[in-house]
Amino acid sequence: MSEGMQRYSRPLRHCLLAPEHHVTLFQNVEKLVSMSEYQVHQMLSNLPDTEDAADPDDSLSVEPADITTIVGVIYKFKLPVILQAYSQYASGLPHAARSLADLERDPDFLRFLWRNEAHRQPLSLCEFINRPLEHLADVCRLVSAIRDSLSTGSSDHSVYSKIVNGKDVT
Repeated sequence: MSEGMQRYSRPLRHCLLAPEHHVTLFQNVEKLVSMSEYQVHQMLSNLPDTEDAADPDDSLSVEPADITTIVGVIYKFKLPVILQAYSQYASGLPHAARSLADLERDPDFLRFLWRNEAHRQPLSLCEFINRPLEHLADVCRLVSAIRDSLSTGSSDHSVYSKIVNGKDVT
């Protein structure tokens, strides 16, 4: 998502799109990208250092249960904000599709797309616009897989079940 934001959202905001077209087309994608990057940062910063030279016998190594708990806690506290942000994005997709159809009649816009898509890795504007929902589906699959791997009586299983079901976990 970050790559698409750099390739499409930010350049179009500054050169071709009127502010209302930009908001309609990209909605809150920058918020979604920031939230995802923050979650990854939180996960990484809460892991113990796995390459501790003072720990030659690996007694401080990270156990899978520790990682599972860290990820669960991060999603547990951010779930309402995540659901609200993705719901807002999903509800705006029909308007974004109409806006994109209108913009595809603009020769300057088409030229921008051609220049941007012809010389780089394949990520079309349409793929970028749909990527946040694909990302959410990927996260849901991963969280479900983690939940399914846990003992049904564990506290982590309970937290992950509530996250998967989109329930209040506080």
